[in-house]
Amino acid sequence: MVVRAYYPPEYAVIVDAFLKLQKGAAKGVNETEIAKVLHLGQKQVRECLQVLKSHQLIANRSLQEKSLDDEEEIPRPKRGKGAVIEQPRKQVTYVWSIEFEHLTKVIRYRHAMMLQKLDKESDKSEQFYTCPN
Repeated sequence: MVVRAYYPPEYAVIVDAFLKLQKGAAKGVNETEIAKVLHLGQKQVRECLQVLKSHQLIANRSLQEKSLDDEEEIPRPKRGKGAVIEQPRKQVTYVWSIEFEHLTKVIRYRHAMMLQKLDKESDKSEQFYTCPN
């Protein structure tokens, strides 16, 4: 796979676990699930996933969950000068997934760019120097 060739080993391990977990998940995989399976820190897993996302190999989307405070009725303070109404916070979780169609396009594009760069470098190396003597 591309990750094994161009990224450090921890990225390959995380992607392998990610692919195994994604088979059973319809929505995607949460970073905490990957961290539990690999016995790694959630921060380390999130950092690797963010790097892969910035290179467009994986995608994420956010899911907002209701907080426990949503179920209880919140007493509203009187409206007046300096009164602040606190809204319950919703917990946002990120679900990661691989879009295989987009992934193949990204890999093909990068492969073409590498070949183009190699062609330019090889054209420069074909210049010869002739000795004036």
